[in-house]
Amino acid sequence: MNQQRSNGAVVKDRLNNVSPEPKSSKDLRPAEDEQEAYDRERFAGGFYPGLIVFLDRVRGRGIIRSHSGRELRFEFPFVSVVGAQLGGGTPGIDLLQQGDSVGFDVGWTSKGLRVTIIKPTGR
Repeated sequence: MNQQRSNGAVVKDRLNNVSPEPKSSKDLRPAEDEQEAYDRERFAGGFYPGLIVFLDRVRGRGIIRSHSGRELRFEFPFVSVVGAQLGGGTPGIDLLQQGDSVGFDVGWTSKGLRVTIIKPTGR
């Protein structure tokens, strides 16, 4: 329904200009499943792939470089090593060596983004 203003301009009724219905969640689900499958292939076991570029065993600190090139710090006892024995000041540091490929996970701390879990991979 069109309305005419006093100056002669014709204004279309906005109720007639209804946009088509959005896609249902069924239409979006296959794309999400494909994305999830891609992430599982790329990040096996839920860990990001990385490389230990620096490891200071005395201070219990190190740096991991991600596959994208970003360097992330870690520090014992604030990092957990998968497969390490419990106890001690730096549990699992003996499983790590500079140059090793590892899987890792990150978390936010007061000092920024830090590595929270390290999973050594087979050499």
